Amino acid sequence: MWIAAIGAKSNSWLQMDVRIFSNDLSTVFPCSRSNRNVSRTVVCDGLYQCDRYEDELVCDNSAPFLQEGESHFISLPTTTTTRFYDATLLQTNATNGFQVVFQSLNLYYADKIEIGTGNDPSDIQSVITTFYGYRTTAPDDVYVNTNEMWFATIGAIKSSRLQMVVEIFSNDLSTVFPCSRSNRNVSRAVVCDGLYQCDRYEDELVCDNSAPFLQEGESHFISLPTTTTTRFYDGTLLQTNATNGFQVVFQSLNLYYADDKIEIGTGNDPSDIQSVITTFYGHRTTAPDDVYVNTNEMWFAAIGAIQSARLQMDVEIFSNDLSTVFACSKSNINVSRAVVCDGLYQCDRYEDEVPCGKSKEKGYWVLRS
Repeated sequence: MWIAAIGAKSNSWLQMDVRIFSNDLSTVFPCSRSNRNVSRTVVCDGLYQCDRYEDELVCDNSAPFLQEGESHFISLPTTTTTRFYDATLLQTNATNGFQVVFQSLNLYYADKIEIGTGNDPSDIQSVITTFYGYRTTAPDDVYVNTNEMWFATIGAIKSSRLQMVVEIFSNDLSTVFPCSRSNRNVSRAVVCDGLYQCDRYEDELVCDNSAPFLQEGESHFISLPTTTTTRFYDGTLLQTNATNGFQVVFQSLNLYYADDKIEIGTGNDPSDIQSVITTFYGHRTTAPDDVYVNTNEMWFAAIGAIQSARLQMDVEIFSNDLSTVFACSKSNINVSRAVVCDGLYQCDRYEDEVPCGKSKEKGYWVLRS
């Protein structure tokens, strides 16, 4: 082996005291996914030392096999043991998956619960859901769409306090809906009920929502009377001619709670977070400025918060000629060309006022050619 102390080129100040021992490799355990070793005396003691818990995963933990409809119960009384680790592996029939039902969950510090597919909890790529402390309420059910899964309870390194009661069922995969962008599943019974369960609303986007086609100058009206429905979701897809875009005009907008929101995006997939160009959040009781979308496909979504929601809006969306709008290159929005170089910025980074030049002869600002 070798060790090197290296000073900086310009200014340097180093000090260290290091002692290097020769030891028997048979006394250390290699953490295969953490790129380090730990003493073999700590392997399978219920307290992890490896970064991905490998020292606790080599233990003889058989995987219970669940037939469809059968369940496995996990109960953990309150423990304050730091570095606590307990993993459960489960198997079921090849055509089945799992539903994880939390009856209670309390994570007080940097404690966490990890749920994953397959049979190797040390593989971070297999993690599909993680719950972090601080948390004192049971989360929604988690669906796993493979016939092998694992469930791990992990105590924090410095301070820890965990408690949970969980029941895991084997169920028929044909009864669950995969949230393709959220890396989880939900019951098919909740698909297209107007209330989102997937993190990116996929369960409400597979519904038969045809996209109205607007000719230039035509408009589409969206009116939402006040609703207090939590997890409310209403999405609208729109299309227009290849050379046109859209102008979104808010006549009224009321988002009463912080997590109520309006999302506007390009294309035809509201689940794609990369396509979002504008988001309006609560608390808001005034109509925002017009939003311009410079593609011939767009979407508009009204989204209620998970715990408390109250939304109301009246919106009209017009198809217009893209040559009449100015693209705010650094703000990811468009504004009317009528406001360019008027001395009042509309773009977030002032792009509508930057390309202007003052005419000495005429005494006012004009767009540089």
